[in-house]
Amino acid sequence: MSENVKITRRCLVRILSYTAAALAVLAAFAIKNAANAKKYNTAAVYMSRQNAAELTGYLSNIDISLKKGMYTGTPEGFEKLAVSLWRDASCAKQALEGLPVSYSRTSSLNRFLSQVGDYSMYLSECINNGKIPEDMEKSLTALSEYSTKLNSSINKVSLDVQHGLDFSAVDKKGGQTSPFASDGFYDIEDELTSYPTLIYDGPFSDQALEKKPEMLEKLNETDKNTALNSAKKMCKNAQNLKYLYDEKGTVKCYVFSGSNYTAGVSIQGGLPVYMNYNHKVGKAKLDVSQAEKNAEEYMKSLGFEGFKMTGYEIYGDICTTNWAYTFDGVICYPDLIKTDVALDDGTIVGFDAAGYFMNHKERTVPKALKPVSEARDKVGRSLEVTETGLVFIPVGTREKLCYEFKCSGKNGDTVLVYINALTLSEEDLLIVLESEYAKLTI
Repeated sequence: MSENVKITRRCLVRILSYTAAALAVLAAFAIKNAANAKKYNTAAVYMSRQNAAELTGYLSNIDISLKKGMYTGTPEGFEKLAVSLWRDASCAKQALEGLPVSYSRTSSLNRFLSQVGDYSMYLSECINNGKIPEDMEKSLTALSEYSTKLNSSINKVSLDVQHGLDFSAVDKKGGQTSPFASDGFYDIEDELTSYPTLIYDGPFSDQALEKKPEMLEKLNETDKNTALNSAKKMCKNAQNLKYLYDEKGTVKCYVFSGSNYTAGVSIQGGLPVYMNYNHKVGKAKLDVSQAEKNAEEYMKSLGFEGFKMTGYEIYGDICTTNWAYTFDGVICYPDLIKTDVALDDGTIVGFDAAGYFMNHKERTVPKALKPVSEARDKVGRSLEVTETGLVFIPVGTREKLCYEFKCSGKNGDTVLVYINALTLSEEDLLIVLESEYAKLTI
């Protein structure tokens, strides 16, 4: 037999008070999350705008220096210009890498920037040795002309970004494809298709850069139907994928599209090269560790195993994870894969293995390595070594086997020092920048 439950006025007031307090806590929590999300998106947008502006500035400096180089006649004068060109080209590449744009849209621009610095140092060395190349004026003129074109194009992209044009390919209001900033890099790549060949002896010369993806060259050409199966594996939820065209790039691909997916499959071997998913991304709910897990599982499903995540960057609620191939505990930094994870539900929205296919090959570690203790002695005295490992790093278009020393520096800095494992020379030194939005090196 049920009884009527009577609630006293005091009890009712208490219940209402607790309910109001709970609602206030929930509201405060929601406001805090919204503020954090806004802060996070604002920081990501700011970073992209800053990198775009810096890229424009460095290209402008390069343009001016190249014009001056056409009229410089003394070794001293050209030495100064060469140093400026090298510095500005290196900084421009760093700014370019900080933009959320895929490798396929920036490969030619990267090549141009590498050649500007490399060619200027080559000419400086020639002049100091009393040997002026016959085609110097012609090459500098060509570089200057293309620099002027690029400067104009990059300036337009930068202005669009400063005025609010996003790098995102999706209009968040309607989930529809919209114009976005990285489209401008397609135009830049087109401008560089007729870029002249520079013949000289240097690591970024055209004869050195015109390498082909070594591992793919040994594979047989696949047909479109077989390639389509590979594309379907990349595009997990795609329906009605259709062949679009053959892509003639550094890695030649069959390109397929459907259900907001675009995928590139290597013509040689039918292997997955890249994928982009035009997916509406909501507010971030996942952290970097979950993004790492999803990216690793996706890569394994495509047959890419034995990779280590080496960095990440968050932009627009998407986490771009960087992965390097490893064998026997040795990290191969040139063999790079990037995988983009949506932080709202963990969907894979981007994949780019072009760097891996361009650089991957069978490697061996020589037995006659210098003792790690001797290499450690080359590390600066102000640094405290916390971790040590063997790695292959890119140096120009070549590779060097190095000891990687992870160190703790002043003010809490994390520093990576690379000492050649065969010669004990210092090959590189990088500072790790890590925050809730990124883990990158400079």
